[in-house]
Amino acid sequence: MARNSFLVPAIAHRRLIRPKVNLAPEVVNIAAATYLLSGSDLGKVLDVSSTCAITIPNSTFSSQDQILLLQSGTGTVSFTAESGLTLLTYPLGGLAQIPGRWQYVVLRFLSPTLCVVTKILPTYTMTIQDQAAGTGLIQGRTPDTTSAGTTWTNVNADATVSAFNGYFGATNSAAANSSFFAVIAYPEAKAIKITQGMQWRLTSTTIPIGIFFDYIDANNYREVTQTRDGTVQLRTIVAGAVTVVATGAAPSTNINTTVTGVLELSASGAVYRFGGTAYITYTAENFANINRVAGFRTRAAVDRVLNWRLEILR
Repeated sequence: MARNSFLVPAIAHRRLIRPKVNLAPEVVNIAAATYLLSGSDLGKVLDVSSTCAITIPNSTFSSQDQILLLQSGTGTVSFTAESGLTLLTYPLGGLAQIPGRWQYVVLRFLSPTLCVVTKILPTYTMTIQDQAAGTGLIQGRTPDTTSAGTTWTNVNADATVSAFNGYFGATNSAAANSSFFAVIAYPEAKAIKITQGMQWRLTSTTIPIGIFFDYIDANNYREVTQTRDGTVQLRTIVAGAVTVVATGAAPSTNINTTVTGVLELSASGAVYRFGGTAYITYTAENFANINRVAGFRTRAAVDRVLNWRLEILR
């Protein structure tokens, strides 16, 4: 009997080569004096090479859509919202334009009718540096050393935040007129760490100092607050209504003593540490894709935030 022959397909003798996939976003140059954004711009880098007025349309993009823009030329690249669209520009100090040449910004849509324009920073570590009362210089990433009224923006019209010899605090002591001093975090960050130095100056033990984040406006945001008696709360504010979602009991703090609170936000949840110990560990929610607008707040005119630092963990 003849021996059987087995034919092996030729492909088995060939080395399979995985095709290369270019994951880099498409770069589109914009040289016109005006430009209307459209749905086809999603996922692209818009390289603006000259002065340009960019119009952001209403009800064109969906929640969480983002568009990246680079200003590679000189001149002014400004943004205008189409009727019906609300454009939030406080992360850029209230200026509806790219900060300058070789700067990136992201247009992030929180809804089809709400857009935040934010500056991309590879890191965002800031410490209050001023030594003269009332000037309020803040050291950011080199070479961004800016005055209190530009990069750092007071986003609550009911109160103001002023610099006092190396720290910041509210000028209005009424609890209802709480201050909000805001910065923008890196929009693509999946995990961030905020470190805040605090000092209570009043004898009251129940007036909080807070770290706020996921900020949309003064009636919609989230925060972690701590009082001098050690009460810690993770709070959600929606349409002005406050919901306490987690609480903790930290040690009390003496008047005029500098202490540090640390908040970490990630896909695993929120953790707030004081003195190295976690007093809030909230794992019921993914914080990796929240609106990355964060800052600090005080509710008494003499309570202090001495330093504030945001780090990108991943």
